[in-house]
Amino acid sequence: RLEFFAATNLTADLFILSGLLYILGVSVGKIAAHGEFGPNVGLANWNTAPIFLGTAVYAFEGIALVIPLSESMDPSVRHHFPALLAKVVSGICCFFVLFSSLCYLAYGDQVEATITLNLPENNATTSVQIAYCLALLFTYPLMLFPVTSILESQLLPRSTHNDPRMKWRKNLFRCFLVLCTTAISVACGEALENFVSLVGGLCCVPLALIYPPLLHMKIVGSHPNRDTTFLVIGVLAMVFATTMAILSWKNVSSDYCDDDS
Repeated sequence: RLEFFAATNLTADLFILSGLLYILGVSVGKIAAHGEFGPNVGLANWNTAPIFLGTAVYAFEGIALVIPLSESMDPSVRHHFPALLAKVVSGICCFFVLFSSLCYLAYGDQVEATITLNLPENNATTSVQIAYCLALLFTYPLMLFPVTSILESQLLPRSTHNDPRMKWRKNLFRCFLVLCTTAISVACGEALENFVSLVGGLCCVPLALIYPPLLHMKIVGSHPNRDTTFLVIGVLAMVFATTMAILSWKNVSSDYCDDDS
């Protein structure tokens, strides 16, 4: 039941909001103090531009929560959800553009994949970093909820809610998922931007551009040409973004080896 996550996710939202405001304040203050933008500000970094597609589409990683959120709403107000979703997504897109542009203008080509690494070393920055860690911890159960719901329904046998053996099986299975995600984060931490681009290309592009036209074609079927066009674009984008993320990952790994030697 998603309402159980309300308190923790509200707390995480407050942490994230305070951190974003602090980062924006520091970035704007840096530009104002120096009276100029960061070093080597350009239209784009063409060396890493191919992985941008996967990174941008990674913003759809939370799209799997749309249906669970809609189903958890009170039936009397559920009809407002599509309009609310459109407004929220539009607002998030605008904020992403504003936030990323200001941070890039402030730090130029020295901007890190994790912007908190560019912040000055002081107590306020430490507090923001701790707040982000807590926010990730608080939102992790909600992000894992669709995964556990789907996998448990497919991999674990059905039983009554009072079966203690099934409860322990679910607990062990969820612990295993947490350990898997922890291992992946540790292994891929050195190339965060490449990993984000890989996840975006391999997982989020299908969520955004492949599955919707497939479902629309299957359920409605009123615009086959439009659905086919989006489907082809989605497949090409997935192949391109995934390939570029893997190829650039090899380059990053070799750079690390060269630095160490």
